[in-house]
Amino acid sequence: MSGPILESLSNRIIDRLREYLRGGELDMITALIPVGGGASLIGDRLEVLAPGVMVKISPEDAPFANALGYKDAAERVSAKA
Repeated sequence: MSGPILESLSNRIIDRLREYLRGGELDMITALIPVGGGASLIGDRLEVLAPGVMVKISPEDAPFANALGYKDAAERVSAKA
């Protein structure tokens, strides 16, 4: 029953993010880590914004997602150096 509602909500969020990140900014995304209350419900659907950069976070690591995101970014930068 909630499937159509979640689909509608995720589509609205994706459309809004595309509006805010227009002008090539979507191409600059190197990692996408969905966190917060709705991440467990629609996080995987956000991959359409930047395919191939979704960082999967286990539920037990969700409270540390920001730190894990910074760690991932640091590893990517140091790999390029």
